[in-house]
Amino acid sequence: MLGLSLLVQTGASLGNTSIGPLAPVLGRDLALSSAQLGLIVTAFYLGAIGVLLFAATAADRWGPRRLFLAGPALIAGGLLAASRAPSFGQLLLFMAVAGVGNGIALPPTTRAVMEWFGPAGRGSAMSIKQTGLPLAGLLVALAVPLGLGQVGWRGSLALIAALTLASGALAFAFYRDAPGGHAPEAAPGGGLASLARDPRLLAVTGFATIMSGIQLALIGFLVLYFHRALGYPLLLAGELLALAQVSGVVARIVSGVLSDRLFGARRQPVLVLMAGAAIAGSAALALAPAGTPLVLVAGVMILLGFSAVGWSGVSMALVAELAGRERSSAAAGVALTGSYLGVIVTPPLFGLLIDLTGGYRISFAALALLGVLAFGFARLAGDPSPRPSLSTTEA
Repeated sequence: MLGLSLLVQTGASLGNTSIGPLAPVLGRDLALSSAQLGLIVTAFYLGAIGVLLFAATAADRWGPRRLFLAGPALIAGGLLAASRAPSFGQLLLFMAVAGVGNGIALPPTTRAVMEWFGPAGRGSAMSIKQTGLPLAGLLVALAVPLGLGQVGWRGSLALIAALTLASGALAFAFYRDAPGGHAPEAAPGGGLASLARDPRLLAVTGFATIMSGIQLALIGFLVLYFHRALGYPLLLAGELLALAQVSGVVARIVSGVLSDRLFGARRQPVLVLMAGAAIAGSAALALAPAGTPLVLVAGVMILLGFSAVGWSGVSMALVAELAGRERSSAAAGVALTGSYLGVIVTPPLFGLLIDLTGGYRISFAALALLGVLAFGFARLAGDPSPRPSLSTTEA
């Protein structure tokens, strides 16, 4: 069942992570500025943020299975329409539709992990599930530069739509609820309002908001940075982005194991470490001189992948544990709403700074400053007090 949750997480993330690799050709075809390219990502997440809390509540009430199909199906429809959009305005509209599907698809993946895994292995399981986003980013970073030469950005987006639909159909066909999956565990009561008043959850949500913005700004603009500012071929630029995504996939798994075993199921120390590494990586890009050796650039990509891409698994595990199993999807919806606010704001502002300054240094320096805020939120976040829970079946 963990594999099916990962499949949905990955399939639902293919569309939004494809914008960065598509950007050089898409931007040239539609004559878009850097700020406009950032707005494509914003449109996707605006669509998602409008339904996150509804989807989270629905997953807690009805279970994950039906949403595993509905979300990817809507994403696929939006992406297919976007692949045929004749103008920038219509492209934004259809990407927002795809974003609605993303908002429906993701909260039930957290519910599934909470149902099937107990506290001892939950951090590792959640981190594996959360590798879906960087895994999707890795796939599109490697495949899209090759596909652009064969079918262009429109054909590439249509193929991504088909893969997204297939992921949801497979998950719907094979997912089963855990035995006793809807039985609540002992946890404080209350609805969304009580979750929003929890200072620890608010701190984790603040951390996620900042780190999501950093992550999507990097994913959306690194290929452009390597290609336009450093003069790298598109294939090499895509490979460097893929390197960051691979590092993020590994980091999400390793961070979950570390939090479970090294830190005794404590999540906060890992979040502090991730924020510090994101500050260092962003500052390195801001300060890197022209002609920096490729091996050093690759090293920075590994560091940023570890931090700015790898943070989400442990963060989502902490969010779910703070809320308890019966409210895990609702808590995920609150945290994802904050995360998507960061994604909505940061990439277009990052692109606007590039347009205004004519370069990337100020934009990367701004990301480093945002990392300092994330570090502060991580320090304020706290792990839940130990509490008894129902045994769950691992799968």
